[in-house]
Amino acid sequence: MEEGKDVEHSRATASSVMPLPKSPSTQYEENGREEEGFHNALLELKDLRSQLHHAAEHCERAFSTAQQKKMILEGTKSYICEAVVAIVDHLGTVSSKLEQSLLANAVVKQTEQRIGCLKQRILACQQYAMCLELCSMQLDIKFPQHHQHYVSPGADFAKAIPVLAKPSKPACRCKTEDLHVLAGVYQKKKPKQVNNFLSFIGVSKRKI
Repeated sequence: MEEGKDVEHSRATASSVMPLPKSPSTQYEENGREEEGFHNALLELKDLRSQLHHAAEHCERAFSTAQQKKMILEGTKSYICEAVVAIVDHLGTVSSKLEQSLLANAVVKQTEQRIGCLKQRILACQQYAMCLELCSMQLDIKFPQHHQHYVSPGADFAKAIPVLAKPSKPACRCKTEDLHVLAGVYQKKKPKQVNNFLSFIGVSKRKI
């Protein structure tokens, strides 16, 4: 018996702590109540509009016929102030009801998420397009590293190389017979020196 009482007590505490899941019938009832509240708020706004028109016509007639016009003006001012406060209150209730109904709808949440994803994609595409435009706008001009005053004109090496490759023609041809070594330097022989040497030998023989 005591165990049964403990089980019932634990069930009661669990039910009091954790709320029971709502059945679909209760959800439909709540949605219907929200729709009814939104519809009633709109009807009240329409009634306020008709009441304001009726009050304006009544004040106009009373102001044209009454002798104490200041009292009528003050009464109309106070009535208009109260009507404006009531309109603002009804607009707040309508907006809150509409917001609750939109938040309860899962389709609205999905559309908001899709809109956010599309905005992020559009932003990424815009940033990529801007990067491409900046890359295309870069200057391709190669500025000189040195001043023209300090740069010598470039030589055409294609023309200069074959000229250097050609063998140079000797200006004068000399035979090996006409050359002799004197102090490690090649020089040409002079035939006049040979004749003088022979004549010197002949003269020395005669004297002997």
